[in-house]
Amino acid sequence: MERYKRGVIFWVLLITSIALPVSAQKAIKKQLYGTNIAVNGTGVGTATIVLSQSSPTYMVRTYGQPNHVVTRVALQRNDGSWPGEIVLCENGTSAGDCTYDDSNGGNLDIEGAIVAPMFPAGVTGGDFLNALQGGTLSIQLNYGAAGTGVFVRYM
Repeated sequence: MERYKRGVIFWVLLITSIALPVSAQKAIKKQLYGTNIAVNGTGVGTATIVLSQSSPTYMVRTYGQPNHVVTRVALQRNDGSWPGEIVLCENGTSAGDCTYDDSNGGNLDIEGAIVAPMFPAGVTGGDFLNALQGGTLSIQLNYGAAGTGVFVRYM
């Protein structure tokens, strides 16, 4: 009888050890959001945001704004209802300078993580996620003068 109990316990533990990691993998699903950045309907760049278990990451590249033209990149609800913007880069400020791909004519080339200190007062991580997942998060280059776009979910 004791041998039977140990056998049952072995099989239960084995099945559990296989089933738990498989179920945990489903929760780690990444979400990809992106937008084309345009000025007056003409494409000038792209931006992506990836959501995963860690902090959201972003990547912004331009191909139609050479010579270090873009000096500020920020995220905002497209209705302007947030009390401030999530600034990804701004030359000469504490947000950090924008970086450029000089091999591509000096077009914007930034990437990083969106972390809590980047959120303006009155905007929470939940507000950011709701705007992103609801299709109301926009990106603005130079306050919109160098391009804008609204993020949509790709996968």
